[in-house]
Amino acid sequence: TPTLADSYTVDGGGTGSFVSTLNGLEENTTYYVRAYVTNETGTYYGDEVIFTTMAASQDYHGIIYVTQTGAGSRSGDSWENAVSSIADAQTLAVAHNAVVWVAAGIYYGNTTSANAFIMMDGVSMYGSFAGNEPADYDLSQRNFEANTTILDGQNSRRVVYQSNSFNTRTTLDGFTIRNGYTTESGGGAYLRHNTALSNCRFVNNESQGDGGGLCLYGSYNSYDTIRECSFEHNITGRYGGGLYVSCATIINSQIANNSCNYGGGGMYLYYANVINGLIANNSSNDAGGGIYNNYNSSITNSTIVRNSSGNRGGGIYASGTTTLVNSVVWGNRWNTAVSSIAN
Repeated sequence: TPTLADSYTVDGGGTGSFVSTLNGLEENTTYYVRAYVTNETGTYYGDEVIFTTMAASQDYHGIIYVTQTGAGSRSGDSWENAVSSIADAQTLAVAHNAVVWVAAGIYYGNTTSANAFIMMDGVSMYGSFAGNEPADYDLSQRNFEANTTILDGQNSRRVVYQSNSFNTRTTLDGFTIRNGYTTESGGGAYLRHNTALSNCRFVNNESQGDGGGLCLYGSYNSYDTIRECSFEHNITGRYGGGLYVSCATIINSQIANNSCNYGGGGMYLYYANVINGLIANNSSNDAGGGIYNNYNSSITNSTIVRNSSGNRGGGIYASGTTTLVNSVVWGNRWNTAVSSIAN
């Protein structure tokens, strides 16, 4: 209870109404005040009033920050005040028209849902930060090996999910997506149109549907891009061990040591382009150990090597029009026979 022994103001004398202005108050702080009057007989007090000042509005600089444990006020406006939940960061990003930066560490997301992480329209997410980078940091300087940001499905759920095509191009960049599992398609990630993947690694994911590592359904009007990504040790019960894509361009990416039951141990293509790719050591129990092309796709400046199939096309099975430009197809096998391309 405040008294004149505490801070006080003097706001006039005599009779009448008086107004007191309080300056220099701290943000997000609770204060206790009451009026007083002093006359020749002593000091008398009014009823106590309690109020709390508002927190200052954060300046997010267009970025919401995430670390494994969170920090400070957990407002997300800096590394020092990072949130610990990627989902919470996405919600803040929508409110503040921001992107999400995620520091190195392992993130499990929603551990009670079929999908650990849900993509949100227009909320781009970037990983592989040390956790001390300034807001104007050049993203091309990230050290992906030293500062690995892992999204982990714990072998019990799909890691990343996008329910519908987005209206705004949304980026997922700099994440390792691992240990995903689904009875449907896309063990590591199931994505729709208008999501761009960059600098991501898909490893040890499994689906019973199509696309062990990734299942991506793009749009005929505007191809999605997969750039500087790798797909390793993914498996599917159907098509596309590493990835199953339609209407997408895959650039500077490596697809290795993946497997499938039906077609496309490395990848299954439908209206897709592969540029500067390495497709190696993948296997299919049926057709297309390296690549199964269903329809109208091109492969340019790429190497398809040491893949195997149990039926046709150890390297490539071309069910639809396949344009092969300046590429190496070598050392692929169908059972025990050399078999690079079949249709």
